[in-house]
Amino acid sequence: MSYPVPPAPMAPPPKKKVKPLWIVLAALGGVVVLCLFGSVLVAAVGGDDGPKAAAPSDATTQAAADAPDTTEPETTEPDSPSPSPAPKKTKPAGPAGTFGDGQWLVGRDIKAGTYRTAGPEDNGVGLCYWERAKNASGELDAIIANGDPTGPANLTVNDGEYVKSTGCQTWHLAG
Repeated sequence: MSYPVPPAPMAPPPKKKVKPLWIVLAALGGVVVLCLFGSVLVAAVGGDDGPKAAAPSDATTQAAADAPDTTEPETTEPDSPSPSPAPKKTKPAGPAGTFGDGQWLVGRDIKAGTYRTAGPEDNGVGLCYWERAKNASGELDAIIANGDPTGPANLTVNDGEYVKSTGCQTWHLAG
């Protein structure tokens, strides 16, 4: 005797991929931040001056032109202050006479000459390193001279050289 074979069970329908709520909220927050930044930027630049006044009609303009001038002539009193002159444009600051940590181009960023430092930061406990280089490549063959003083030190630099300092107290132009 043969028994009827029951049909194979159906596979459940595939689940829809639902993005986690935090991803949706993060994206929405990003949009809000961008909108706020945009409105702040527009306000800072002065993009919205408010409602514009309507231009006067031709009849209003003509009536104003035909009206008699009733304003009194402007007088200046001898003791009234004169308008202040326009501010003079200042030259951009030249190369500095001091420098700290970082890399500097002599002649553009700092002045050429002899600099002096009191030594390592942190009251002489840390490591002070200086380097003079032909270029800013960071390659070993670009180094002209370097040092790691443990106390006060002098460093003479020339126009066109790159100077790097790390962990030293401020270098001051000595002469």
